[in-house]
Amino acid sequence: ILEAPHKDEYFHNIPIRPANGRTGDRIEAKIGDRAYNRWNLPKNFDYVVHIMNAVQYQCSCYKVLHDFYSSESHTNRNQVFKLLFGNNGFKLNRDFIDRLENLSPYYVINCVTKQLKKTVGDEMKNNYSLYNKNKYEEDDHPSCWK
Repeated sequence: ILEAPHKDEYFHNIPIRPANGRTGDRIEAKIGDRAYNRWNLPKNFDYVVHIMNAVQYQCSCYKVLHDFYSSESHTNRNQVFKLLFGNNGFKLNRDFIDRLENLSPYYVINCVTKQLKKTVGDEMKNNYSLYNKNKYEEDDHPSCWK
């Protein structure tokens, strides 16, 4: 699970896919190592990996606010995310849970950025029907994976 698409997930305002750019490169290069050495997943299985954004809309407002990435953009992203995701805003938390229920994954790895990880984790804990039956892990956002 990631928080929301950023500038690299769009081409001329058209969504391309989740985890494009540096995040996607890090996932591709490091997911096997993370799966076996950090999340302790069994090695004798083939896995289908779904990369899913908790909110499917760009929360960083990259083009609207500025054309550079700064600490201010993190604050803006977090506020926009919480407005879209939370019960006091657009309530996309329900959409997130519905999409997660439809996928019905056996393993869920919450890689949402650290400032929003608890928000998404609490939503799963409180509203995802398979939360206690499946393996749930939290990890750093893939853009930070070494």
